Amino acid sequence: MFATFNIEKIKTVQELNNRYRHNSRKCLKSNKDIDESKIHLNISNDVDAYSEIKNRIKEINEIRKSKGARSLRSDTVVAVEVVLGASGEFWDNASESERLEWLDTNLTWLNEHYKGAGKVVRWDYHLDETNPHLHAIIIPETTDPKGLPTLSAKKMVGTSRDLEQARTSHAEA
Repeated sequence: MFATFNIEKIKTVQELNNRYRHNSRKCLKSNKDIDESKIHLNISNDVDAYSEIKNRIKEINEIRKSKGARSLRSDTVVAVEVVLGASGEFWDNASESERLEWLDTNLTWLNEHYKGAGKVVRWDYHLDETNPHLHAIIIPETTDPKGLPTLSAKKMVGTSRDLEQARTSHAEA
Protein backbone atom coordinates (compact mmCIF):
# COMPACT_ATOMS: atom_id res chain seq x y z
CA MET A 1 0.00 0.00 0.00
CA PHE A 2 1.24 3.52 -0.74
CA ALA A 3 0.25 7.16 -0.34
CA THR A 4 0.09 9.72 -3.12
CA PHE A 5 1.03 13.37 -2.72
CA ASN A 6 0.92 15.96 -5.49
CA ILE A 7 1.36 19.69 -5.16
CA GLU A 8 0.89 22.44 -7.72
CA LYS A 9 1.02 26.21 -7.65
CA ILE A 10 -2.05 28.16 -8.75
CA LYS A 11 -0.73 31.30 -10.39
CA THR A 12 -3.84 33.35 -11.20
CA VAL A 13 -7.26 33.97 -9.72
CA GLN A 14 -8.79 32.66 -12.96
CA GLU A 15 -6.91 29.38 -12.57
CA LEU A 16 -8.04 29.33 -8.92
CA ASN A 17 -11.65 29.76 -10.02
CA ASN A 18 -11.31 26.93 -12.56
CA ARG A 19 -9.90 24.53 -9.96
CA TYR A 20 -12.48 25.52 -7.36
CA ARG A 21 -15.30 24.94 -9.88
CA HIS A 22 -13.86 21.56 -10.91
CA ASN A 23 -13.17 20.34 -7.36
CA SER A 24 -16.61 21.43 -6.15
CA ARG A 25 -18.12 19.76 -9.22
CA LYS A 26 -19.73 22.98 -10.43
CA CYS A 27 -18.05 22.26 -13.79
CA LEU A 28 -17.61 18.71 -15.10
CA LYS A 29 -16.16 19.44 -18.53
CA SER A 30 -13.68 16.96 -19.97
CA ASN A 31 -13.25 14.56 -17.08
CA LYS A 32 -14.35 11.07 -18.04
CA ASP A 33 -13.14 9.67 -14.69
CA ILE A 34 -16.02 11.24 -12.76
CA ASP A 35 -19.02 9.00 -12.13
CA GLU A 36 -21.82 11.58 -12.00
CA SER A 37 -24.09 9.14 -10.15
CA LYS A 38 -21.65 9.24 -7.19
CA ILE A 39 -21.12 13.01 -6.92
CA HIS A 40 -23.55 13.16 -3.99
CA LEU A 41 -21.06 11.03 -1.99
CA ASN A 42 -18.35 13.73 -2.11
CA ILE A 43 -17.60 15.68 1.06
CA SER A 44 -16.21 19.22 1.35
CA ASN A 45 -15.92 22.08 3.80
CA ASP A 46 -18.17 24.03 1.40
CA VAL A 47 -16.07 27.22 1.27
CA ASP A 48 -15.99 29.35 -1.89
CA ALA A 49 -12.20 29.28 -2.29
CA TYR A 50 -12.26 31.69 -5.21
CA SER A 51 -14.08 34.47 -3.31
CA GLU A 52 -12.31 33.74 -0.02
CA ILE A 53 -8.80 34.00 -1.48
CA LYS A 54 -9.62 36.89 -3.82
CA ASN A 55 -10.99 38.86 -0.82
CA ARG A 56 -7.97 37.97 1.35
CA ILE A 57 -5.58 39.19 -1.36
CA LYS A 58 -7.48 42.48 -1.45
CA GLU A 59 -7.23 42.75 2.37
CA ILE A 60 -3.51 41.97 2.31
CA ASN A 61 -2.92 44.68 -0.31
CA GLU A 62 -4.91 47.21 1.74
CA ILE A 63 -2.89 46.39 4.88
CA ARG A 64 0.38 46.64 2.98
CA LYS A 65 -0.59 49.98 1.39
CA SER A 66 -1.70 51.41 4.76
CA LYS A 67 1.79 50.61 6.12
CA GLY A 68 3.53 52.21 3.14
CA ALA A 69 4.57 48.90 1.58
CA ARG A 70 4.07 47.74 -1.99
CA SER A 71 1.08 45.64 -2.97
CA LEU A 72 1.64 41.99 -3.78
CA ARG A 73 3.38 41.47 -7.10
CA SER A 74 1.11 40.79 -10.05
CA ASP A 75 2.84 37.42 -10.60
CA THR A 76 2.36 36.27 -7.00
CA VAL A 77 1.19 32.66 -6.68
CA VAL A 78 -2.31 33.05 -5.23
CA ALA A 79 -2.81 29.50 -3.94
CA VAL A 80 -1.39 26.00 -3.89
CA GLU A 81 -3.34 22.81 -4.50
CA VAL A 82 -2.35 19.63 -2.71
CA VAL A 83 -3.91 16.33 -3.80
CA LEU A 84 -3.59 13.40 -1.39
CA GLY A 85 -4.56 9.81 -1.99
CA ALA A 86 -3.81 6.17 -1.29
CA SER A 87 -3.37 3.07 -3.41
CA GLY A 88 -6.35 1.18 -4.75
CA GLU A 89 -5.72 -1.75 -2.41
CA PHE A 90 -6.43 0.53 0.57
CA TRP A 91 -9.71 1.77 -0.89
CA ASP A 92 -10.79 -1.71 -1.98
CA ASN A 93 -10.65 -2.98 1.60
CA ALA A 94 -11.48 0.16 3.60
CA SER A 95 -14.71 0.35 5.57
CA GLU A 96 -16.77 3.55 5.74
CA SER A 97 -15.24 4.41 9.14
CA GLU A 98 -11.71 3.75 7.85
CA ARG A 99 -12.36 6.06 4.88
CA LEU A 100 -13.55 8.83 7.20
CA GLU A 101 -10.57 8.24 9.49
CA TRP A 102 -8.28 8.57 6.43
CA LEU A 103 -9.96 11.90 5.61
CA ASP A 104 -9.62 13.18 9.18
CA THR A 105 -5.96 12.10 9.39
CA ASN A 106 -5.12 13.81 6.10
CA LEU A 107 -6.89 17.06 7.02
CA THR A 108 -5.06 17.08 10.36
CA TRP A 109 -1.76 16.46 8.59
CA LEU A 110 -2.38 19.29 6.09
CA ASN A 111 -3.23 21.80 8.83
CA GLU A 112 -0.25 20.83 10.98
CA HIS A 113 2.28 20.53 8.16
CA TYR A 114 1.50 23.90 6.58
CA LYS A 115 0.84 25.79 9.84
CA GLY A 116 2.57 29.17 9.65
CA ALA A 117 3.18 28.90 5.90
CA GLY A 118 -0.34 28.51 4.60
CA LYS A 119 -3.98 28.02 5.47
CA VAL A 120 -6.27 25.34 4.05
CA VAL A 121 -9.16 27.33 2.61
CA ARG A 122 -11.10 24.65 0.74
CA TRP A 123 -10.99 20.88 0.71
CA ASP A 124 -12.90 18.33 -1.36
CA TYR A 125 -12.93 14.60 -0.68
CA HIS A 126 -13.82 12.93 -3.97
CA LEU A 127 -15.58 9.58 -3.81
CA ASP A 128 -16.92 9.82 -7.37
CA GLU A 129 -13.77 8.57 -9.09
CA THR A 130 -12.02 5.17 -9.14
CA ASN A 131 -9.70 5.99 -6.23
CA PRO A 132 -10.99 8.41 -3.60
CA HIS A 133 -8.68 11.35 -2.98
CA LEU A 134 -8.53 14.72 -1.25
CA HIS A 135 -8.01 18.10 -2.94
CA ALA A 136 -6.94 20.97 -0.69
CA ILE A 137 -6.62 24.58 -1.85
CA ILE A 138 -4.23 26.44 0.41
CA ILE A 139 -3.48 30.15 0.54
CA PRO A 140 0.29 30.48 1.10
CA GLU A 141 -0.08 33.34 3.56
CA THR A 142 2.82 34.28 5.77
CA THR A 143 4.53 37.46 6.96
CA ASP A 144 7.43 39.26 5.34
CA PRO A 145 10.55 40.42 7.26
CA LYS A 146 8.71 43.65 8.19
CA GLY A 147 5.89 41.66 9.78
CA LEU A 148 3.39 42.46 7.02
CA PRO A 149 1.11 39.82 5.52
CA THR A 150 2.24 38.41 2.20
CA LEU A 151 1.87 35.34 0.02
CA SER A 152 4.81 33.02 -0.52
CA ALA A 153 4.36 29.68 -2.25
CA LYS A 154 8.14 29.36 -2.18
CA LYS A 155 8.14 29.47 1.61
CA MET A 156 5.21 27.05 1.79
CA VAL A 157 6.50 24.49 -0.71
CA GLY A 158 10.18 24.89 0.11
CA THR A 159 13.03 23.08 -1.57
CA SER A 160 13.03 19.68 -3.23
CA ARG A 161 14.33 18.27 0.06
CA ASP A 162 11.42 19.91 1.94
CA LEU A 163 9.02 18.37 -0.58
CA GLU A 164 10.58 14.95 -0.07
CA GLN A 165 10.20 15.34 3.70
CA ALA A 166 6.57 16.41 3.24
CA ARG A 167 5.86 13.31 1.15
CA THR A 168 7.50 11.08 3.77
CA SER A 169 5.65 12.79 6.61
CA HIS A 170 2.35 12.44 4.76
CA ALA A 171 2.94 8.75 4.04
CA GLU A 172 3.77 8.11 7.70
CA ALA A 173 0.60 9.91 8.84
